[in-house]
Amino acid sequence: MSHANKYYLETSSIRKVGGKLQQVGAIGDCRTSAFVLFELLTGLMESDKQFNYRKAAIAAVLDSGIEIAWSLPTSRLKRAFQKLQYQWDDESILRPIIACVRQSRSRQHFAELINERQLMHSLEELEREDADMAKGLQVVLQRPSLRHEVAAFVEEHMPGATEEERSEICGRIVSLMLPYWVASPHAVVKAMAYKCAKDCISEPSDDELDAVAASYDRSLPLFMRTFSHAISTCWDRKLMPGKNDLADLLHLVYLRDGDVLVSEEGERKAAMRVIRDMGIPVQCIASL
Repeated sequence: MSHANKYYLETSSIRKVGGKLQQVGAIGDCRTSAFVLFELLTGLMESDKQFNYRKAAIAAVLDSGIEIAWSLPTSRLKRAFQKLQYQWDDESILRPIIACVRQSRSRQHFAELINERQLMHSLEELEREDADMAKGLQVVLQRPSLRHEVAAFVEEHMPGATEEERSEICGRIVSLMLPYWVASPHAVVKAMAYKCAKDCISEPSDDELDAVAASYDRSLPLFMRTFSHAISTCWDRKLMPGKNDLADLLHLVYLRDGDVLVSEEGERKAAMRVIRDMGIPVQCIASL
């Protein structure tokens, strides 16, 4: 195994290797993230089988010696826009919840510990942040603002057209403009800035939104480039990725140029096809 690059283990690879993760950690040059731990947490209460499986996977990550990036994707995105001065501390919220997982004997015991230590609100807040970000990214992918602007233009300049005619014309114009509207990473950075700013600033003005976009520190180039390609790919193929595809793309906030994504996800998933299209190295964990 070459030590020139870092190997980032996403959730599917952690699940695949299970209790042997410590052997991977001993190799070095590997890291994972709080997002992996969060994804393992979210299905914890589905069943006793899921609880035991996910608890073991979380313990394996923590005991492996693999470096953990403790910030969640939402925080990484918001910190990339320096104007927001985002200070949310994901680690201080996640660690007490994870401690409850490790100390619990069952699903019921975990629920009791979470309630006793008044951590349920923290867990719900993390889940809400994740859901809000997924919804926001879906909005960026769909670019409804373009459709809204085109619809307003058509309505203004074709007042005599029927609603059906306006809808058809609007659809044709949007389909022609969309690849140029969203394909550049700069456009994606701006859309991401607006999404993050509206989460952090109450009723931001246009000038404030532009200032946030201008403050991007260029710390997430792989994510921004790949997300912009995902938008064009989705529209070219008339596809719209689901929440799991968005989660796959969010793992890219932890990668730098030259890093290797360690994943067991196949190319049937739209996000993985996009990631490979961008030339990001992908390996299965058995090849490390």
